[in-house]
Amino acid sequence: MQLRIAALALAASVSPGLLAQVYRATDDAPVNGAMSGANATFLSVPGLATDFVRAGGGQFVELPDGSARYTCRVFSQSNLYVALLLDLHLTGRIIPVDPGYPPANAPTLGLYSNQYAPQGFIDPATFVYYTGATGTLTGVRNLSGARISLTANAPVQIGSGANNHNEKFGLFGSFTGTVLQNPNFSTITLTGDPTLSLEFVADYDEPATHPQVYDQSLTTLTDGRAMSIPGLHDDYVFVPAADFHEHGTGQATLSGTLARLSNLDDSWHIALTLDGRVDPGQAGHPPAGSPVLQLLPSAYLAGGGTLDPASWHY
Repeated sequence: MQLRIAALALAASVSPGLLAQVYRATDDAPVNGAMSGANATFLSVPGLATDFVRAGGGQFVELPDGSARYTCRVFSQSNLYVALLLDLHLTGRIIPVDPGYPPANAPTLGLYSNQYAPQGFIDPATFVYYTGATGTLTGVRNLSGARISLTANAPVQIGSGANNHNEKFGLFGSFTGTVLQNPNFSTITLTGDPTLSLEFVADYDEPATHPQVYDQSLTTLTDGRAMSIPGLHDDYVFVPAADFHEHGTGQATLSGTLARLSNLDDSWHIALTLDGRVDPGQAGHPPAGSPVLQLLPSAYLAGGGTLDPASWHY
């Protein structure tokens, strides 16, 4: 019997000199008012919205080849239906002992000047940099169809105080954005450089809910299903939600209660452990039998859409 389940997709990235890849969970970086006058925003895209916060995913993966990857989902605090998927690829990692450190146009110092050494305890000489970064913002919900490319216009910096919001271990990046494709029903005009400020945090749980179909032109699947159990029913959803947890070991766990909205007595508890994670760029990616493509061909890059299965991890 084959069970099909839909939950969350999260993210990845990389770093040199490591024997194994390292996973870091991320979240919004609260502003410490004594250290910074910055706006408390996770992602700012001037001309679209400057108040994006992390909504789902948010995992930074460092790989042994000196590259990295970060993906997450964000939404605007002022409009929940303005949402984006961020997929960022970073290259050219430089650490303090490397020749050419720090790279040109680094660091970007956004804290108050008295917070940096020697007056303060934030030392930019400890920051790690990625000299190159390219990525894509893909619109969802009201921004469905939108596609914005990102190219770093200065090295992306990582370290304690590097996020320019607080003293915590985090990341800051500034990008040049280009609108590749407008949303289906509106036009985007960028008015400034997108910026990303985040904080690295310990592993955390994510609420995973059943998928919701917003664009019927992309799929013929049944709305709002989380699991199909052949021989029983194909419309089970998480009630009220499940917990999906990606661990720093590359393992993941999912647990929750499934039920049919038409018959809540038909319920099941699910406890699922996943391992053998395979990321883009690794040998064996994608694994045999993957990807499973159940949307219409027009939804994917190869068919003219915005979804890129080559970015998925397994």
